[in-house]
Amino acid sequence: MNFRAATIAVFFTVTFTIAAAQWRLRCYRKPSAGYCYGRLLRWFYDHKTRQCRMFTYSGCFGNFNRFSSEQECLQVCSPRSLSQPVCGMGPEVGMCNSSVPMWYFDAGMGVCRGFVYSGCGGNSNKFSSCEECMRRCSGDYHARGICKFLTRRFAKQFYKREPTKSHESRRPSESERNLSYPILNAQELLENVSRPFLPPRLEDSAENSMHRRGWTKGGG
Repeated sequence: MNFRAATIAVFFTVTFTIAAAQWRLRCYRKPSAGYCYGRLLRWFYDHKTRQCRMFTYSGCFGNFNRFSSEQECLQVCSPRSLSQPVCGMGPEVGMCNSSVPMWYFDAGMGVCRGFVYSGCGGNSNKFSSCEECMRRCSGDYHARGICKFLTRRFAKQFYKREPTKSHESRRPSESERNLSYPILNAQELLENVSRPFLPPRLEDSAENSMHRRGWTKGGG
């Protein structure tokens, strides 16, 4: 009886070990958008950088390298790592009195947005440029086209802020603290420039679309 129980225990141990190893292989697969027409923001594990990044999932098919949050992605694919979520964190202005233009990844929209950073504190979801932010957090290949437009728009809004004397530092205002710059309507951005995994030769299609719509003219 004991021998039979031991045999069953070994069998289940081996079975679960093999299953766990196969399940972990999902983390080494390239992200797949699938074949449907949805636009769902999901996370995948990039085993080359050992980081989780966002991509646009169509809603069906694809593979199992797909997670609903950055935290879940790290727990499954990098459980022994000390890595903490970065791109899924809410942005924080910090506690100092400067006004520094920075970028954070908006996980709700799947793109990077500008905000006014106080100069110290905050969290890791802050980057010096839109391109750096998109490279770290987004798995889509349209970053250059999107960032060219968003950087221009953010710069215009940033320098329209209430002027200060050259020797003064001003803590970000309450509206700036809320990080609510209306850079672009989320739905319009996702429909026109957030296409999942565009091949490199189509990388500038987002910029061409902006020209056709007149977004790059004036400031409107």
